[in-house]
Amino acid sequence: MTLATAAAAAENAQEQTPLLIGSQVFNFVVLLTAVVVLVRGARERRTSASRWALAMFGSLALIVGLGFFQVTDDGSALRHGYVLVLISILLLVPYFLLRFAHSLGAVGKRSVRTGELLTALQLGWMVLVDRFPAPGEPQSTTVKTWVALILVGWSAQTLLTARGLWTLGKNQPSV
Repeated sequence: MTLATAAAAAENAQEQTPLLIGSQVFNFVVLLTAVVVLVRGARERRTSASRWALAMFGSLALIVGLGFFQVTDDGSALRHGYVLVLISILLLVPYFLLRFAHSLGAVGKRSVRTGELLTALQLGWMVLVDRFPAPGEPQSTTVKTWVALILVGWSAQTLLTARGLWTLGKNQPSV
């Protein structure tokens, strides 16, 4: 990374407008509210659907909350590890959503196994990335392949979930 690229990246990271900060805080409050509601519901009902929903919203709340701390992957073990943990949690969100749909009977075991395979591939390939490039830096073939794998995995799991939930709710009465 050149000095000019590093300076531009640092300047962009510091340009947080009040609107952006306000929207981040709002998202965090909404997600925390969902987590609190789900924790209360999970205590009462103890269903697998409520536990998977809690895992999904809890991971999103964690990501948004940790997103307030701006950390750039400079290749050091600590910062790279922090970024890997954040990305790992984020990559689990579509899998948690798929498991939620499965617990409702919306998707079958094959869809869950597909989600497990795609998530394992995404997490496994991420280990091969030695450093995440800053904005404007060239991306290695490893990073480009990993990003393509994420797009395919996230899309496939979301489509499986959406199709399953749509099919499950098709014959339900309207509100």
